[in-house]
Amino acid sequence: MVIAIGCDIIKISRMKKSLEKYGENFLKKVFIDAEINAADKRIDKNQFFASRWAVKESVAKMLGTGIGKKCAWKDIEVCNNKHNKPKVILSGKALNTAKEQGIKEILVTISHEKEYATAFVLGQD
Repeated sequence: MVIAIGCDIIKISRMKKSLEKYGENFLKKVFIDAEINAADKRIDKNQFFASRWAVKESVAKMLGTGIGKKCAWKDIEVCNNKHNKPKVILSGKALNTAKEQGIKEILVTISHEKEYATAFVLGQD
């Protein structure tokens, strides 16, 4: 059963500006090492990080908490499953919040087109 949904969209140039302005500090604040390392294999790192940002924002919206006391950036990992489809893994405060809400599984889709990256998540029991 569907418990909650969330979506987000980001202009890829906004991510590019953040990466240029704050660099490694920004990356380490928002993304876990595995996500940063996965970007090394990508041609367009700005698009890659923008789409992962959109997923993290979507999850925070799905939980109804935003990023803060009940859900931290690094509590949300975005990776790929064995079929190369995006997958969300929660830990820490975000995992506890999801459990409190009865969310056991998160489905995610990511899309991007020229200037924008978007993500949609669905939390279900």
